[in-house]
Amino acid sequence: MNKTTAIKIIRESAIVYDNQFVNQNLMIVFGNINAPDTVEIKGSSSNFLHLTGMSINKSFCPSAEMFFKKALHNKLQERDFDFKDGTAIQKLQVLKQVLNVSKNANMIGDYNYNSAHIKLDTHKLAGNIRACIGFKRNGKYFIPNTVLNTDMRNETINTQRILMILSKSISESNYNNIEYVAKGIDTDSLLKVLK
Repeated sequence: MNKTTAIKIIRESAIVYDNQFVNQNLMIVFGNINAPDTVEIKGSSSNFLHLTGMSINKSFCPSAEMFFKKALHNKLQERDFDFKDGTAIQKLQVLKQVLNVSKNANMIGDYNYNSAHIKLDTHKLAGNIRACIGFKRNGKYFIPNTVLNTDMRNETINTQRILMILSKSISESNYNNIEYVAKGIDTDSLLKVLK
């Protein structure tokens, strides 16, 4: 993959990330429908760079926030970044898909630290059989911190079906937007259990 192709993918992914995570909170509801578990997610513009697998050239792009802004506003140039390591291309192949959590994630699980081949500083993975996004606990919230181009079941323990995904603006106190509901789930019944 060349840098021109990477810039196109990064730009498209920045738009998805901006819509899904920046100034938003997501709540993933999973597990037993009668006593569900939840994970709250909060992302910021500074989290985006690491998800791409790129490193920035600080002479032209001094911060992770600037990288995100340049990508979002179609100002990112080849001189602004380099491929950080061998995983960058793998991440870019699935980045746009996994960032759209509410459309593409149907499972969530605890990251398996004992996994034989990938060592990450992450706690939860959400995704599907093709790819997933990782979240690291930061106080009350989980923040996006990695992308994997793999079947998430190979990297998780206690993998469970996502029942519902809710969203809200960070300025709102209650989750008021339903982004996703799994097939066969009675939305009203689940919302009552959550209250």
